[in-house]
Amino acid sequence: MKAQMSIFDTTGDRLGKLGAKYDGLNRSIKLNQEYINDLTAAYKKEVAANSEMSAKAQNLAKDINNAVSKQALLEKQLKATSAQMKIEKLNIQELNNQMQANTRLSDATARKYTLTGNKLGAMRAQYSGLESKIASLNKIRDAEKQKLAIIESANGKASSAYVNQKARITELDNEILVSTQKMNTYAKQIGGLSPRFDNFRNSIDATAQKFRVIGDKAVETGRNVTTHFSAPLALGIGIATKNAADFEQQMSNTLSVMAPDEVNKYREALKKLAIQQGADTKYSALEAAKAQEELLKAGVSVKDVIHGGLSGALSLATAGEIDLASAAEVAATVLNAFRDDNLSVADAADILAGAANASATGVSELKESLAQVSAIASGVGMSFKDTSTALAVFAQNGLKGSDAGTSLKTMLARLTPMTDNAYSKMDSLGLIAMNAGKGFDFLTKNGMKPASKSTKDIYIGFSKLAEKITGAKMTTAKTQKAFKQLTVTSGALHSAFYDNNGELRSLEEIAGTLKKSMSGLNREQRQQAMYTIFGSDAQRGANILFREGATGVKNMKKEMGKVTAEQVAKQKNGQPKRIN
Repeated sequence: MKAQMSIFDTTGDRLGKLGAKYDGLNRSIKLNQEYINDLTAAYKKEVAANSEMSAKAQNLAKDINNAVSKQALLEKQLKATSAQMKIEKLNIQELNNQMQANTRLSDATARKYTLTGNKLGAMRAQYSGLESKIASLNKIRDAEKQKLAIIESANGKASSAYVNQKARITELDNEILVSTQKMNTYAKQIGGLSPRFDNFRNSIDATAQKFRVIGDKAVETGRNVTTHFSAPLALGIGIATKNAADFEQQMSNTLSVMAPDEVNKYREALKKLAIQQGADTKYSALEAAKAQEELLKAGVSVKDVIHGGLSGALSLATAGEIDLASAAEVAATVLNAFRDDNLSVADAADILAGAANASATGVSELKESLAQVSAIASGVGMSFKDTSTALAVFAQNGLKGSDAGTSLKTMLARLTPMTDNAYSKMDSLGLIAMNAGKGFDFLTKNGMKPASKSTKDIYIGFSKLAEKITGAKMTTAKTQKAFKQLTVTSGALHSAFYDNNGELRSLEEIAGTLKKSMSGLNREQRQQAMYTIFGSDAQRGANILFREGATGVKNMKKEMGKVTAEQVAKQKNGQPKRIN
């Protein structure tokens, strides 16, 4: 078989290599089964002739057990190889390579147009490239979902492979959403260059030009009248009219990222809103208009910008002491990653401002943390409120920025045991829970119906099934391993950090469970347990949650809810307001 496999190594045919391995395993299973049958026949003959206590019978029984154990291992390898073949047939890598090649081509085309000054051509190239990318991403996502189903069938939902694959699909969902928003922005910009829209933009430019002419004349008049009084007055008029012209130009930029029908419908409302926010906040109307543009580019709808989106972003920028572009970016990231939470910009701003206000961190550091953890957190089902609370609790204990995000990301992934050692440690600490309903159903389907749905009877049922499969007692290592595989893949046993429906528990419950399970350990034992379950990166965050427990998380969440982004912004808005 090795010679046959080497042929595929040379040609680079991974699927062919897996096929050869699959065929080889099938042959090995068939031969081993024949060996088991021969041993069993010899054992029965020996027992009939002498007794099961004879030395020969004992040796034959040992050989049978070893052969059965080997058969179970071969069948497991066959199942894994079959799953790998199915995954390989999805051609995910080829789809990724094709998408990357198309992206490079569209980027090169856009650069070519940009260098020749053809802005419209560049935008159309980018639009076309994004359209192709989204089509490829959807194909990849479909393939990755098929891969998820294969992993679930082979390893179960509790496996690390399943959790990681689910997070991969969440990342693809986010990438598709962001790419779609970018494509829509280009579509609006391209549509905005139509003759009808050009007339509107030209009228704005003409208005701006009139303001500039008036300003120039006012300055000139001031020079002619007097040097000491009228000149400064005229200069003030010139500055005011220039600010007005800049504002009109910015509104033109904002409107250019909208569809023409939206421009006609919301133009005046957006203009009035920018002026109003310029009066009510420390930002000018010009800056407010710029914030509108940033939010629209980030994918926030015009309606949402008008109905709280702009004020939320301005409040977040002020409260977090970050620039408007960063405020719009972090708000959009939150809305995209945690879209199942149905948050508004104002909701996201309030949670972020509350987290920063209640702990020793800032919005800019929270932004760094979220860049690391958002995809995994939303993938495993943690809400944005709980994610932010965890980061605030971490920050209060000295763990901030990207380090905090990385630690939380790894910790969340490892709430499901990743290794045999992690599983054993979690089991010994009571962190493996029983789903009696699933266990009962699984055992019944496999001809081992328990006497009841009690935990005791379910354990007995799985023990008997494991012994039946291995042909050995529950005290042996191979039967214990089979017991674990059966209970995990069936969903009968699962991480205590998840409920019986496979949904992640709240942060408060997670912290409380950690504290309860490890309170009886001394410091050395606790650190060893933390390291075994979570690893060095996530151990930092897990230690903090252990110390804080459910009470610490609850108190932090309460403190976070005491202020809104708007309230913090008002406290920091000490300077006079500007209208333009």
